[in-house]
Amino acid sequence: MASFRIAVIICNIVVVKTEWMLSDRAQCDALYGNYGYRTNHGFSCFFCRAPLVRNGFSCPSCPVAQHGVAGICTACPQFSTAVSGQNCYCLNSRTLVGSGSNLRCNYLQCSAGSYLDGGSCYACPENTWKDSWNDHGRNGCRECPVYSVSPIGSTERFACLCKAGFAGKNNLHNQLECTQCSAGTFKPAIKNEECQLCPEGSISPTSSDNINDCDCKAGYQGQTGGVCNICGSGKYREM
Repeated sequence: MASFRIAVIICNIVVVKTEWMLSDRAQCDALYGNYGYRTNHGFSCFFCRAPLVRNGFSCPSCPVAQHGVAGICTACPQFSTAVSGQNCYCLNSRTLVGSGSNLRCNYLQCSAGSYLDGGSCYACPENTWKDSWNDHGRNGCRECPVYSVSPIGSTERFACLCKAGFAGKNNLHNQLECTQCSAGTFKPAIKNEECQLCPEGSISPTSSDNINDCDCKAGYQGQTGGVCNICGSGKYREM
């Protein structure tokens, strides 16, 4: 005989009625995996919505740190907990995978820009970066190239910028290289760009980071950081 059933939701109980003349509770359980109760025409079935469990004809909540698995209150998996009547959730940024008795929390992995230390994730320190999820601790944060810096929690290598006084460009392997500004040049900003020439007639020491580092050469006169003109006839100027 073809079956026909109607699901009636009452709070957290789902009642499944059937036209079959079920003779006993075991038959109901075998057909639906639920709980049977006697009616005038046989047995009907009902089950509780997860994470609640069945207890007679009610659906009580499981205690704290437990959840319902196959109708039984079961302890949440390692590294997880639950509020009474709620599903389990993982602690310390772990990821919940699986279901039922196979539910588990994956090993903690810290997101890009952070590293694992003592069961918690922390932002990568200044002048480092991390662009992927991993559990390699602080070693997972990679150092920026020499003479470059980055902010805390940087998530990509492009966050590394050459310091002021250092020019920045990519090498043949598309990796950043920072080199000190040569004498007579300067770079005031933390950027990956070339150094600027000092004003005409002036010179600066290597790694200069300010136009005011440019001073007039010997035999020239003028304002620091400005254009310097050659000394007039019969005059001289030492550095």
